[in-house]
Amino acid sequence: MLLLFKLPESPKFLLERGRMIECRSALQRISRINKTVANLESADSCINTSEPKERSRKPLSLLFKDGIAQIVALFLPAWRIRSIVLSVTTFCLFFGYYGLWMWMPELFKRMEMSGGAACSWEGNVSFTNSSSSCEEVYHETYLFVDSLLSAASSLPGNILTILLMDRCGRRAIMVASMVISGGAVFLIPVINSKISGVILSCFFGGVSVLSFNALDCLSTELFPTSLRSTALGFTCGIGRIGAILGNMAFGLMVDINCAIPIVTVSSLLVIGGIVTLKLPEPTGKDID
Repeated sequence: MLLLFKLPESPKFLLERGRMIECRSALQRISRINKTVANLESADSCINTSEPKERSRKPLSLLFKDGIAQIVALFLPAWRIRSIVLSVTTFCLFFGYYGLWMWMPELFKRMEMSGGAACSWEGNVSFTNSSSSCEEVYHETYLFVDSLLSAASSLPGNILTILLMDRCGRRAIMVASMVISGGAVFLIPVINSKISGVILSCFFGGVSVLSFNALDCLSTELFPTSLRSTALGFTCGIGRIGAILGNMAFGLMVDINCAIPIVTVSSLLVIGGIVTLKLPEPTGKDID
């Protein structure tokens, strides 16, 4: 929260509020960081001719109508394909990632108890040798370590995103990450050792995080300023629905047949990556 006070304000917001000096300073700072030459004369003309907007409290009903109007605007002919494709991609990504990720500790536990593949364990199997309390603590500790390693695997993926995002492009990273992640998930039923499962889980976490980073860029850069925040919020909402459904579906199906939710997650990730090919590549292009 403290770091938010160091976050610079948007020049557009400053311009709309009539804070002209701060707006010019923000533009200069952006130009300096990006190592570009800012056209401050053009900016000054905008600053001098714009009128600050007065803050006013709108009724909740009016705010709701404005929000609905913004969402409807996302599906006008100019933006319809982008909105639909991004919605499908986001749903597939969130369904697949969170559907699997929340149940990863359970899969680790099944590998540990069965001594083989996660899908080979049956809940009604009785073990003749009961585990002691020390053994239970041992297994729970290693289960925690396995989950921690899987979560930490996203850090290399984030670093890789910084290096590749502008070189390879947002769309290319999104497609490659989702397809590779889907392929990795498809291998889970044939993994027959816990170490292999942890390695595969770390690989999945490190690769799939690239999709989330690319999605954040695509959701904003493919829409004009007037729709950008709405597009990001709408796609995130669709994604959260997918995450809830993925978590529920995985839990309902994992005991019926472990392979069913895994194949579903794998298929959705691959489908989401392929669908992304319908989006234009915004890398290196001016945005509205």
